[in-house]
Amino acid sequence: EAGTAGPKVDPKERIKIFAEKYDWDKTEASKVWCFGPDTTGPNVVVDTTQGVQYLNEIKEHVNSGFQWVAKEGPLCEEQMH
Repeated sequence: EAGTAGPKVDPKERIKIFAEKYDWDKTEASKVWCFGPDTTGPNVVVDTTQGVQYLNEIKEHVNSGFQWVAKEGPLCEEQMH
């Protein structure tokens, strides 16, 4: 939430922070698709699939849906934090 590992941070630095501070696998940390809500929040979508073809073709749709849900809330129109 402080922005130390957010979307504006250099991807290599973000991978390092996720791996060292939060014990993420470096491969998964490199596959963060988006942050939300409003592309800067603390919630992330991570591509952990293996061997799925044409996934990048729907990436923008997945990101848009995630942004909408993160901003409007899945049930009560309350923003996710």
